[in-house]
Amino acid sequence: MPRHKTYGQYKRGLLLGVFLWAALGWIGAGDLQAMQSTTLTSRVVCPQARLKLVNPLTMSQAGSIGRRLELYPAEGVRAPLPQSFPDSEPAFPDPEPATELEVALEGRERLHATRRILWLGTLQLGVQYSITYTSEPANWKIHGNNLEPSWDKFRSNFSVPPVWEPQAYGGGGFMGYLQADGDIWVTNVIGHGLQGSEIYLRMRREGFLWWEALLGGALHSTVWEYGVEGWNETPSAFDLAFTPVGGWLLGELRMQALQFLHPRRRHWLAAGLTFVVDPVGALQRARR
Repeated sequence: MPRHKTYGQYKRGLLLGVFLWAALGWIGAGDLQAMQSTTLTSRVVCPQARLKLVNPLTMSQAGSIGRRLELYPAEGVRAPLPQSFPDSEPAFPDPEPATELEVALEGRERLHATRRILWLGTLQLGVQYSITYTSEPANWKIHGNNLEPSWDKFRSNFSVPPVWEPQAYGGGGFMGYLQADGDIWVTNVIGHGLQGSEIYLRMRREGFLWWEALLGGALHSTVWEYGVEGWNETPSAFDLAFTPVGGWLLGELRMQALQFLHPRRRHWLAAGLTFVVDPVGALQRARR
C-alpha cells in the first residue's frame, strides 16, 4: 500500500540537496591547512638535470613572491643555483595556475590527496547523518527500521539483501522504481546524485582519474548505506547503484564546466558560474 509522503520526507530531501552547498564549504582548519601547506612542485626533465620549483607558500601567494629554484643534476650532485632560466615558461603565471584542475598524482602527492578525500568524505557522512537524524524521516519509522541507532539493525543488514520494493514501498508505476526503498524520489535522485557528485568532483580536482573517482563514489555510497545509515535503515539497492553512477554523470559534467570556466575566471560572470558549479571549492579558495 503506497504510503503518504509527509513534509518531513520532503524536508529531508531538500536538506540533503543543499547541505553540500553550505556545511562542507566550511570544512575544518586542519583540512585547509593540509591543502595550503602541500608543496607545489613543477618538474622539467632534461638530459643533464632535473629542474624542480619548490614553493613553500600557499597557492594564492605563488604567483608573486617566495619562489626558490633548486637544480638537482642527474648524477645526484648539487649544481650551482642558476640566476635565471630564460627558455622556461613561468611556473605560475597568475595566482591560480591553469593546471589546477588537472594534476598528475604521484608518490606523496597521491597520499596527501587521499588523506584529504578521506577527511572530507568522513565529514560529509557525519553532516549528512546529522541532518537526516534530526529530520526524523518517516521511512525510519516503518519497514522494520528505527529512529534510534540499533546494533541489531546494523548487524541484520549483512544477512539480508538491499531493499528493492517498487510496488510495496515505492507505490508502483515508474515512480515506484525511483522510490523502491520507501524514500521519495527527491531524496533518491537529487539528494543521492548530489552526494555522489560532490565526492566525485573533489577527487577529480585533487587529480584522480575519472574511474578512480567513480570507484571512490561507490565506496562512499556503500559506507553510507551499511556503515552509517545502516544503524537505522536497511540499505537501499537503488541508492547503492545510483549514487556512484549519478554522481559520476553529474560530477563529470560539473568538472567539464569548471574546465571551460577556469581560463575565463577573471570575468565576473565566469566567477559567479564557478561558484554555482562548485561552491565548496570556491569557499575553500576564498578562505586561503
